[in-house]
Amino acid sequence: MAFMRFAFVFVCGALAVSAEHWNVTNPDTNLTCLILDANLSFNLKFLNETSNQTQSYTADFNQTNNVYGECDTTHNNQPVNYLKVEFYVTSKDPASLLKVWTVKFWFGKPKDSAAFQLVDYNLVTAGTAEIPFSGTFARPTSAEAEIQAKDKNAFQCSDTTIGLDHESSIQLRNLRTIAFADLNSTNFPKEQQYELCLRDSKTSDVVPIVVGACLAGLVVIVLVAYLVGRARAKRQGYASV
Repeated sequence: MAFMRFAFVFVCGALAVSAEHWNVTNPDTNLTCLILDANLSFNLKFLNETSNQTQSYTADFNQTNNVYGECDTTHNNQPVNYLKVEFYVTSKDPASLLKVWTVKFWFGKPKDSAAFQLVDYNLVTAGTAEIPFSGTFARPTSAEAEIQAKDKNAFQCSDTTIGLDHESSIQLRNLRTIAFADLNSTNFPKEQQYELCLRDSKTSDVVPIVVGACLAGLVVIVLVAYLVGRARAKRQGYASV
């Protein structure tokens, strides 16, 4: 019973994963068109002009400073939902904790049947004690983001990476997002349906197999224990006679 209670707590804890939460609401209709939940981290490469060598750095999202967005705007001659997040990254230096970084996301409607798709994004960094460089990182023209969904579905992924130029990238963990929606709340509805990224789709296929194998193994163990116990009981019965 104690094991079952532990397993229940573990599963519930695993499902209650926290992430940064941002949304964009249309001021004319008071309906939410865009929601994005994620934990962000950054893998960046800067060219040190002094040594003429490329240096690699990592940074983690720390705290949101400001959020701005639009439900009805255009980008590259197409209608988009737009999200801009100004934030701070983690640092051991108090002064660096006040350096503002900016990440922007544009969600469009592709020509196929997808309801929304991440069509563009960029990152603007500020120098910190750990990263003594600043710069702007854009989406490469060859980058393909799988962040999209059809109909009224949202998109969900436990861990995905979107590429930036200069061989850099943004990692999004615990990602959930929806765009071009008309929601009465700034949170995802309880009945919201999600399309999974390729990584999670493979995992969801493996889980039933693993669970089935575990249950089959448990049945075998119980059966063996029963047969062993029955054999011992018979031997004890013969001994008493």
